[in-house]
Amino acid sequence: MARDMDFSPRNSSIRPAKTPFGDGLPEPMPAPGQKLVTSRSQAGHGTKFVWVIIVIILAIGVLTVWEFLKPSSVTNKVSPITTTAPGSAPAAANNLLATKSSLPLIQVYDSGAGADAVAKEIATLKALGYTAENLEKSQFNYDKTYIWYQAGLEAEATKIASTMPSRVVELKETKIAGSFNILILLGTK
Repeated sequence: MARDMDFSPRNSSIRPAKTPFGDGLPEPMPAPGQKLVTSRSQAGHGTKFVWVIIVIILAIGVLTVWEFLKPSSVTNKVSPITTTAPGSAPAAANNLLATKSSLPLIQVYDSGAGADAVAKEIATLKALGYTAENLEKSQFNYDKTYIWYQAGLEAEATKIASTMPSRVVELKETKIAGSFNILILLGTK
């Protein structure tokens, strides 16, 4: 005959170690029809947190998809193609390239030269037929003048540098995309 084993502690002063979930003793069983009230934190708190995280992640996903799928406010407009008689030049209004000047757009910053020197340089460039804009004071002052130019405009930049014989000029090709073709940082010298 097998004997039932008693695993309860023999010494009443020895109790199981406390855990974050209680004192290590089994929970009492509630009577039928009664709800069990315990001192332990309710198990539902952890699941509520998980559900909140899931809802937040789903909301972020929905907003991301919405931004990706919403119609763009920019529309592509295609100009109509017009035909011209052979030997005649197309009308300037219908020629897409006619709106671009053959000379590059030049923007000038005052990088220590002063407002008068910038105004004088812009007047010189406009007299040569360039479109030149004054961008006012730059963030930094330079001890010499820098001319940054887009790829393929080195000859134009050299020509512009020749209009400043009294200045120390350094030419640099730039990879920076911007509204300028040539950018002049008019320094102190």
